[in-house]
Amino acid sequence: MITIRKLASLKRNTALRKTAALLQGFEADLIAGRDIDIFYLKELVVKIIAPADSGLAHRSQTSLSELIYLERSGQSRPQDTRQLRRVCNNLRHLLYSFLDTRPADWDLMPPADSIAAGSGARRVLPFTVYLEDLRSPFNVGSIFRSAESFCVKQIILSPSCPRPDLPRSSRSAMGSDKVVPWSIGDLETLDQEHVFALETGGTPLEKFCFPEDGAVIVGNEELGVTPQARDLVSKGAGIVSIPLYGVKGSLNVTAAFAILIHSWSSRVLSSLPS
Repeated sequence: MITIRKLASLKRNTALRKTAALLQGFEADLIAGRDIDIFYLKELVVKIIAPADSGLAHRSQTSLSELIYLERSGQSRPQDTRQLRRVCNNLRHLLYSFLDTRPADWDLMPPADSIAAGSGARRVLPFTVYLEDLRSPFNVGSIFRSAESFCVKQIILSPSCPRPDLPRSSRSAMGSDKVVPWSIGDLETLDQEHVFALETGGTPLEKFCFPEDGAVIVGNEELGVTPQARDLVSKGAGIVSIPLYGVKGSLNVTAAFAILIHSWSSRVLSSLPS
């Protein structure tokens, strides 16, 4: 680990960028259950962050006070570790803001419990999600994360979709791409009787008759589902739409899918015997 003296000898912005990287490493250590050096962290605030700018000095004061408290308490309680991670996170994003750096999705650290979970059995419902011509790997990964949370059995991706094992997809999936089985295939792989699409102009969500098993087609971020998909679902369960009440009248595909899959799984689970 780079010494405080070495950091202090660097140009200001270089030192702050390296400090942000160190803070991210500390967060990763805490998530993995490893201890970090609170004294070193406190020195980062006192000797690197605060001297760099009066605004940074003022805005980092609360974090410094928390570090002093945690150092004295010996961080013996689980909540102390959570608080320490929050201190690191707050300082890191403070530096991003000061440096006018927009953190990418892969700079965001996953919740600690999402790392620990995943080894046990998960409940699975006979739901298939078909991703048709999505363009953003972040959207693909986020859909995997929602799918894992709400019992989806499998995800099929059209050949033009970003693969879930790409770094940017996998990062936003937070490990769920390794839990939910996936494959690449064409629309013809879907059961025509129980297939429906998430799209505008269909039956409102609260009135839609969800199948107890089946497949939902989620279309392209800009263009929606293809004409071929529309033709397929017209012979199946149809189109479901989310009523919107704002001026813009649109949702990001990942937000729309999260609403849809929560509603579908809740509807089916509530009908099952307890």
